[in-house]
Amino acid sequence: MTVEGSVNLKDGTHTITVLATDAFGRSDGVSTEVVVDTLVPLIKKVNPKPRTKLGLNNILSVAYIEKQLESISLFYRINNGEVKEKVLEDCEAGNNKLCSISLTDLELEDGILKVNFVVRDRLREIRSNELIFYIDVTAPTITLNSPTELVIGGVLIDVDVNEVSTLSYSTDGNKFKVLCRNCNHVSKLKNIGDASQLIIKAEDKSKNIKQINAFEEIR
Repeated sequence: MTVEGSVNLKDGTHTITVLATDAFGRSDGVSTEVVVDTLVPLIKKVNPKPRTKLGLNNILSVAYIEKQLESISLFYRINNGEVKEKVLEDCEAGNNKLCSISLTDLELEDGILKVNFVVRDRLREIRSNELIFYIDVTAPTITLNSPTELVIGGVLIDVDVNEVSTLSYSTDGNKFKVLCRNCNHVSKLKNIGDASQLIIKAEDKSKNIKQINAFEEIR
C-alpha cells in the first residue's frame, strides 16, 4: 500500500521519519534527511575593480549571500593558459558575507589574469562574470648611485629605479621615510647620524617591493 502526504518545511536540513503501525500495535519506521533550499546563491560584488593592476600583495574578494554555503572557488588563468581552480578557505555562510584569497596563493606571472568566482550551496552554484586584471609580480630594480662609501652624518641618497615607484629609506629596517612618490629617480641629502645600515626601499604601483642595504652594496 502506498500513502502520500505533504509537509511544509523551512529552508535548511531536516530529518523526516515515517512510522507505520498495524492493527496489533506493531510498528516500524524509516528516517531520511532532506535539504530544503529555495534561495539561489547571490554574488553581490567582486573586489578590486576589473582591469586593475595587481601584484602579489593584493587580494581578490567576493561579497555574497548564501545561508547554506557549500564552498567558494576561484577559477583563473594567466595569459590565456590552463584554467586552474583554487578553493577559498574559511568562507562563512550567511547574508552579506565576504571571502578573500591572496594572489600569493595562485600560480601567477606577469600578464593578463582572467577570473571567475563560483559560489555553491548543496543544490546548485552561481558563477560571476569573467573579470580581467593586469598582473605585475616583478619587483622594481634599484640602481644605487650614491652613497659610494660608508659615511656618518649627511649622506647623498641618489638612486634610480626601473619603474615608477615610491622610494623611501630607513636606518633600522622598521621605520621608513619617504624620499619621493611616483618617481623613478631621487637625489636627496639626508642626515643618518652614525647608523650602521641604510636601507633603500622601492614599492611599485602593484605593491611589489624591493629593498637593498646601501652600505652592504658598498662593501
